[in-house]
Formats: sequence, C-alpha cells, structure tokens
Amino acid sequence: MGIDIGCALVVGLPFYEVVEDEEFFWRSYEGSLSCFSPYYDAEYGDCLIGISLGGTDYKYEELTENVSAEIVKARKYFKDITGLDAKVFVTPNVS
Repeated sequence: MGIDIGCALVVGLPFYEVVEDEEFFWRSYEGSLSCFSPYYDAEYGDCLIGISLGGTDYKYEELTENVSAEIVKARKYFKDITGLDAKVFVTPNVS
C-alpha cells in the first residue's frame, strides 16, 4: 500500500456544499464527478467534489492555452449535474 501525492486544478465545490452525506455522493455522482482529498485519509468535509482540468502526481504539469475555455465548459457541466455554481481550486490530491 502506498500513498500517491499530487495536485489538481479542480472546477467544483467543497464536499458538503454539494451533498449532505457520502452515500448520496456515491449514488448520485460517481462516474460524473471526482472527490479530491487534500491529505491521506481525509474526512469528506475537507475534500472537494468536481472535475479535474489538470494535475499530476509528484511533478508539474503545464496547462494548455485553452484552460479558460475548459473552465467555462466544466462549470456548465457541474451546474447541469448539481444545479450549483462551481468555483476553481488548485488543491493537493492525495490517495
């Protein structure tokens, strides 16, 4: 067992701003949205739910020139799925 430490550019919201409990997340959004953990074994309340537009494990990643357009598309997708307005985050992603 190992720990993967990375980062992500995420369009989404904090976990409990989107759902009230973990079971609802897995039933409703698994496969559509991802959960991003800021540290190993994080409580869901410390995680983000959203769409990753970039990120990597253990190294850097250059973002494409059209990242602004990707953010707009991801915000629309997030709103279509959840009914909520997404924000953009740069976050650790530990699994």
